[in-house]
Amino acid sequence: MKVLLINTYDYGGAANACIRLHEALLDRGINSKLLLLHKKGNVDKSYQFDHSLRVKKSFLEIVLNKLFQIQRRIGINLINEKKSPESIYKDLRSKRLEYYSSPHSLYDITKSKLFKEADVINLHWVAGFLDYKTFFETVNKPLIWTLHDMSPFLGGEHYSEFYTCINDKGFPEARTITKLEENVFNNNISFKLNCIHKNLNLSIVSPSKWLLDESKSSLVLGCFNHFHIPYGLSVNLPNEDSEKLKINFGIPTDKKIILFVADSLENERKGFKLLQIAINELVNNELFLISVGNIQSQSITSTSRKDFGFVRDQKMMMNIFQLADAFVIPSLMDNLPNTVLESLVCGTPVLGFNIGGIPDMIEHGLNGLLSNELSSTGLMDIIDSFIKKGVELDRCQIRRDAVLRYNASIQADRYINLFEEIR
Repeated sequence: MKVLLINTYDYGGAANACIRLHEALLDRGINSKLLLLHKKGNVDKSYQFDHSLRVKKSFLEIVLNKLFQIQRRIGINLINEKKSPESIYKDLRSKRLEYYSSPHSLYDITKSKLFKEADVINLHWVAGFLDYKTFFETVNKPLIWTLHDMSPFLGGEHYSEFYTCINDKGFPEARTITKLEENVFNNNISFKLNCIHKNLNLSIVSPSKWLLDESKSSLVLGCFNHFHIPYGLSVNLPNEDSEKLKINFGIPTDKKIILFVADSLENERKGFKLLQIAINELVNNELFLISVGNIQSQSITSTSRKDFGFVRDQKMMMNIFQLADAFVIPSLMDNLPNTVLESLVCGTPVLGFNIGGIPDMIEHGLNGLLSNELSSTGLMDIIDSFIKKGVELDRCQIRRDAVLRYNASIQADRYINLFEEIR
């Protein structure tokens, strides 16, 4: 059986989850290949998509596009270039919101040799890569779509974002959808419906129960078979001693070490401002904050801290998880974050909100703490509670439970069973 996994990138959270599945399938002896629009790494059996394999356009479209490109280059407007409502919306869209992607793409995946020779196709995060019209009109193979966010069934957004920002009091502010947004989203949903429902040999896999329910109730994907298969991780990690790691990295051994990871501070869905307000208001001399990613050193001033910056090395990242006493994730909405799985496999409790797929992994009071109040106060309370009382399970118990639930081999076996079932 030849299986083709398709993802836009080989870096980022969704890509990491896709790659882990691909490698677990290879370990199980499956002929798995990974097709990428943008390939930077050296993942075994991964291949760069040929960018010359483009969606066919009419002669008039090609000529007009060339003329518009020349106009923009020389700064002379000979032919009026009318912008679509989607283009206008994208120009106006706030950078605080999650990524937006169109169902249209320049690329025709079905022309790829890897696509043609595969027995089963497994789509993953394919924004900017998948052209809905050409793909679903052509594909005649068993097809699985693994959801990493809500993009496949929404009108362009990757999450249903209910908030525009975090106010100074530490509460999310409700978002009002404009008429332009509503029109763009509805048009995209209608287009997706028309494309996807031409091919009913489609199965949906969701890593979290929350995203599964959202997809099953959606207009675009609700009629298809859905399966719940959580992400998997390699669990063959060296069990490093937390206290020794703290000494090696120059981290205090007499304080509670709280870890935060951030790729973007602008994205309100990630909730960094909630953490910023919570930490700055929390008066506790036992607290020491460590951070990984794009963290501004001046953004949190009330407590001692160490910034590791961007960490690309997986072993280094696992060491950071292992030296932390707890990992805090302040997301307002999320699927099944890889960082939470990584923390648990390292035996590190997780602190966050009772939203999305996070309750799938965290049982309040046992392997972490969850706040039902979506605010900086709610976050501050569970951080303070952890510092004072901790959680019921120790690190060994947390790790043992995570290994049993999220072993990559378990995930691979469930996918293999699904591949066989739909063929």
